[in-house]
Amino acid sequence: MDVNNRQRIVYADLLRIIASSGVIFTHVAAFGWYTLPSYSYDWQIINMWHDMFRWVVPLFVMLSGMFTIKYYDLEQPLKTGVGKIIKRIIHIYCALIFWTIFYNIFYPIILNYNIKEFLGNPKLFLNFNEIVRYPYNAISGRSWHHLWFLYMIMGLYLLTPMAKIFVVNCKRNYFEYFLIIFFIVGACVPFYNLINSKMDVPFLPNKIYTLIPELSGYFGYYLAGYYFSEYKLPKKINYCIYILGILSAIFTILGTSFVSIKINALNQTLLQSMTPNTMIETIAIFLFFKNQFENFNYSNIAYKIITHVSKCSFGIYLVHDFMIIFVKNYFGLNWNTYNPIISVPIIGVLVFLLSYIVILFISRIPILKKYVI
Repeated sequence: MDVNNRQRIVYADLLRIIASSGVIFTHVAAFGWYTLPSYSYDWQIINMWHDMFRWVVPLFVMLSGMFTIKYYDLEQPLKTGVGKIIKRIIHIYCALIFWTIFYNIFYPIILNYNIKEFLGNPKLFLNFNEIVRYPYNAISGRSWHHLWFLYMIMGLYLLTPMAKIFVVNCKRNYFEYFLIIFFIVGACVPFYNLINSKMDVPFLPNKIYTLIPELSGYFGYYLAGYYFSEYKLPKKINYCIYILGILSAIFTILGTSFVSIKINALNQTLLQSMTPNTMIETIAIFLFFKNQFENFNYSNIAYKIITHVSKCSFGIYLVHDFMIIFVKNYFGLNWNTYNPIISVPIIGVLVFLLSYIVILFISRIPILKKYVI
């Protein structure tokens, strides 16, 4: 999610900001989403906020692919290129370990209103036998729930040299062929199998069997970020994707609502990253911002604000889950404080601003700035 400071691409900075905001909105809404009955008015509103931003993780992956693949230099020795990747992975592991320790220590404290007690006598809340195990937990995959993204992105970084070889030597039409196959095999076929297993549609096979595990993960999004940043599409194609993106968003929200009410339980079938509707939404968002803001004439102030907030987006992602509980416990704001139509965005904006302030503070500390954000 980092960017080369010398070559800012502002529409990508905007995408980082809205993706960071979208993660926050999703997690703010999730507090009521998991607990309320699906037929209630409040759940329907929360479901709208929650489902509206299910494209944020794939979008982060596309942005990572856009820059990491673009700036990987095949002319450098492999040892040099891999060395740079390893440095980035070490940075991510440092962040992973730091935030795993942070959340395991401070989340229970903030959750139980024990800040004053902690400041008065920290030893009561610090179990050093547990603390020394947190780095091991982080490395072995037992980290805080939203930090799973870091493990996935490290794996994609390791594949960057092969991805660059592919995109450099691949003609555009073959690249498009790969993306189409990724969409069909990675999203449409599994989605068909899942839906048909529950509905048992007559005259159709119960399952379409495919065995291409390489197309079942985020690598397709990683390459798609490079493709859509490098190639222009005809206006008609862009407009079609925009329309399909809007329809996909509506389908995601209404479909989740309909199925959840029907089975009287939360159903997340339509909310996975590897579904056709999420893929279309993600690509539509990416293309819209690229086409609308790539050549936009920004004022100096707007440029500085956008780029500065974008540089903090990774840190905002890391700290936001803590700030949601902080706002809930110390500001008394939750999804049901007011009508959730306005509660969720109010809390989301407040959490974003507080997270930004925290990251600004951390960025003033040299060691933390270098290794944990």
